[in-house]
Amino acid sequence: SGYASFNGPLNTDDAANDVARGPDGSLYAVGYSSRGAAGKDIWIGRFSAPDLTLLSSATLNGSGNDLDRADGVAVDGSGSVFVVGLSSIASQGVRVWLGKFDPGLAVVSSTTFPNSYSNIDPAPRGGIVVAPNGDALIAESLMNSAGRNQALVARYSSGLSLLSSATFSDPGFDANGAAGIALDASGNIFLSGPRNPPATSSDI
Repeated sequence: SGYASFNGPLNTDDAANDVARGPDGSLYAVGYSSRGAAGKDIWIGRFSAPDLTLLSSATLNGSGNDLDRADGVAVDGSGSVFVVGLSSIASQGVRVWLGKFDPGLAVVSSTTFPNSYSNIDPAPRGGIVVAPNGDALIAESLMNSAGRNQALVARYSSGLSLLSSATFSDPGFDANGAAGIALDASGNIFLSGPRNPPATSSDI
């Protein structure tokens, strides 16, 4: 047993939100790191197992210099690393962001979900899973124009082309969200997350 820690350059707010294991045994942790005027940046770290030595890391700052964070990570059979999160885009607000990295954390490609949401739920929520055919399926929580959260699920090709998407908003509820995603052997998609009935605390 053991542990590893990472302290960003400002010695303030840094967090990891998810972890995944690569086919070579490496561990990939994702979250955010505080960077001063650049706000919070997406952070990705690769660690050896089992001693948890940091092998490489990467940070990404959206052009809006505000909230950027990684919420989920998945690794396919070839070692490609897929990361989902949020990124602030100048004059466009905050968007759902998806990135693909090689095993050493060099950026291969990245994209953002086409709709902009300027008021994203500040709590880290979201997830990603890689399907057997290589598609990446993501789950995130979005805030709509009425100020209520809704769950998003989207399917991307391995090259990060958007193939399909859907949102879920439970009528009569103040908020919905997506915090996790999974696939079964038949390709059915399962989401988990919170539902907020009016004037009460959250339900699962």
